[in-house]
Amino acid sequence: MNKSKMKNIPDYSSDTKRLNMFAYIAPLGKNVLTINGIQQETPDFRTKERYQEYKDCGFDILLLDSDNAYWGDEKNEDFNTSLLKKQLDWAEEIGLKVLIYDARIYILSKVEGTLIGRKFEAEKDGEILSKNYFASFDELVEYVKHCLKDYRNHPAFLGYTLFDEPTYARLDATGEVYRAIKAADKTVEVQSELACYLWSTPKSYFTGEGEFGATLKDYDVYLKKFLEVSDSAYIDYDSYPLLRNKGGTAFIYEDYVKNMQMINKRVKEKDPVNGGWTMTIASSDLVFPIISLRTLTERDVRWLANMALSFGAKNLSYYTYWAFPKQSSKAYTTQSIISANGEKQLYDEVKKVNAELQGLAKVILNFDYVGTAYYWNPCYSLGPLYLKGLEEYELKSLGDIVDVELCDQVIINKMYDRQKGLYGYMVINSVDPINKTIDDITLKFDKKFSKVLAVNRGNSEYVTLKDGKFSFRLESGDSYFVIPF
Repeated sequence: MNKSKMKNIPDYSSDTKRLNMFAYIAPLGKNVLTINGIQQETPDFRTKERYQEYKDCGFDILLLDSDNAYWGDEKNEDFNTSLLKKQLDWAEEIGLKVLIYDARIYILSKVEGTLIGRKFEAEKDGEILSKNYFASFDELVEYVKHCLKDYRNHPAFLGYTLFDEPTYARLDATGEVYRAIKAADKTVEVQSELACYLWSTPKSYFTGEGEFGATLKDYDVYLKKFLEVSDSAYIDYDSYPLLRNKGGTAFIYEDYVKNMQMINKRVKEKDPVNGGWTMTIASSDLVFPIISLRTLTERDVRWLANMALSFGAKNLSYYTYWAFPKQSSKAYTTQSIISANGEKQLYDEVKKVNAELQGLAKVILNFDYVGTAYYWNPCYSLGPLYLKGLEEYELKSLGDIVDVELCDQVIINKMYDRQKGLYGYMVINSVDPINKTIDDITLKFDKKFSKVLAVNRGNSEYVTLKDGKFSFRLESGDSYFVIPF
C-alpha cells in the first residue's frame, strides 16, 4: 500500500520506542553442582562470550545478583581491580547496561522498619551493616553518593537492584533507599521487585499484620505503601500465572489479570503520563506442595509477553536466565533459558519472541490500557476463568469493533494513544497455550473505517477491510494489535 496516497494513516515506522529487557540471574561463576547424586564442577561462565550471548538473545540490561556483589570500601574492594569493573567493561563493549548489586546499598533495603533515626542492634540485625543507622535522610543521601562515586561514571552503569520481593515490614527502608538514590542522582535507575498477589500469602506480608491468607484489598495496601514510601510511579513485579496442580493438571492463576489491572491503575494514578510497570516472566519449574510453575514453551513465552503488554506493561524481564546452582533438585527442575551447566534450554525460543516483541513495542508502547472485552464460543469453551468478575475494566462494547467471530476464546484489550488520538485493539488467543489451539478470528469494524494497521509477531502491515471485516488466524498465546482508520 502506498502510504503517500493515504491520509491520517497511523504510522509508527520511525518510532524509536523499545522494551527494556532484562533477566535474572546473570551468567554463573564457578560452582559445584549435584546432579543425580554426582558432584560436578562447572567453569566460571562470567565471560565476555557468555555476556554477548545474553545480548544476542535480545536482552539490553544485565541484572547482577548476590554472587556478583560489590562491597567497595566495606571489604576493602578496589573498584579498578574488581569483578564488577570487568563486567561493566564487557557490557560497554557488547552494548549492555548493568543494574548492579552493591551489597552496601542492597543490605540497607533489607532492613525491617526505617533507616532514619534507627538504632543498630547487633544481635537482631546480624549481617546488616552497622552503617544502617542514619540520623537524617540527608545523611543517607550522602552515603549513597559515597557508594556511587566508585562506578557512577562508567558508561555501562545503569542503576541498582534492591531487596527482592520486600514484605510490608521492609517497605519503609526500601522506600528510603529508593528516594535517597534518586536524590543522589535522579538519572540512576532503581529496580525493586515486588511480589505478586497470591491468595496463599499471609496477610501480614502485604499489610504488616494478620496471620491468614491475604485478599486483593490487602495487596492494594502493599502497592500503595510502596508508591508512597518510594515516591515512585514505577513498579517492577513478579507474576507467574501458568501453573500445574498437585494432580498434574495445568491451569492459569485466577487473579493474574486483576493483579495486572491493579498495578496499572496505581501507577497511572500516581503519574498518568510517566507511570509504568515491568512484569517478570518465569521460565523455571518451581514446585510447591499444592501447585507448581510449569516449564515453558515458545507459545507460553509469547502468551505471557502479549498479555503483559496488552494490560499496560512497559518493560519485561525473565526469571530465570541462568538456573540457580544452589537450589535443591527437589525444588527446581532447572528449566531455564540457560541451565546451570551453561546449556541452552529455552534460549532459542526466548530469542525468537524477544525479537518479535521489539517490533510490537514500537507501536504498542505508545498506547495506554483502557479496558477488556472477552469473547468465547460456549460450544468449545467455558470462557477464561481468570477474567471473571472484573467489572471495573470490563467493556460491554468495544465501539470501533462491532462484531467478533471466533471458534474458541479471545481477549480484546482496548488501548489509547493520547498523543495521536488513536484507539488500538490487542487481540489475543487467550486459550491456555498448553492446549496448542488455533483459532480463526474475524473482527468487523464500524463502517467509518476502511483499513487497519495490523501488527503480528513484530511485523506491521496495512490491510484493506472487506465489508468492514479483518480476518486472521492465531495459535494460543499469539496476538494481533490492530488500529482501524
